[in-house]
Amino acid sequence: MIDVLYKEEVDILNAKRIKNLAFRVYITLRKRGYNFLKRVFCFVGQKSLADELGVSIRAIQMALNELINAGLIKRIRRGLTKVNIYVFPLLERLFGIQKTDKEYKEEVEKIERKEETKVEVTTTTIEKPTKKEKKQQKQIKNYFNSYGGQRKYDIKALEQALLGKISYEEFMELQKR
Repeated sequence: MIDVLYKEEVDILNAKRIKNLAFRVYITLRKRGYNFLKRVFCFVGQKSLADELGVSIRAIQMALNELINAGLIKRIRRGLTKVNIYVFPLLERLFGIQKTDKEYKEEVEKIERKEETKVEVTTTTIEKPTKKEKKQQKQIKNYFNSYGGQRKYDIKALEQALLGKISYEEFMELQKR
């Protein structure tokens, strides 16, 4: 999970009495940002966080607001269709990093452009069936649409048996003819 929580973070977590979900969101954000990539920020969608933690998006929003109010994270909005950037102010202070919101946005866009170029596109070609395969497919189709293998009943005798006018034995005798 998390390698290290710095003393300042623990002090704030304890002093502000951060709720369980907010703590889990903080740890998840730290894991995605600092822990794996040694960044003092991360960018992740609220839906992605909700799916990962098994809660609703609204619960994630409330937890994020709690973390922002406690001063553990800072949110940089990027627009309606883009995920927000979450910066860890304590880590910024600890490591002496001073970046503006614009610089963070540019760095994230640069990372996203790199990720877009890494996407590999694989194509598969669908071969047309040969004449022999077409013939086999047609035979299979005809077999399933064929009613030749079903029993042939004398409908009038069946009706009489169902209505109880003749016995089952009499019905079977009529079918043998």
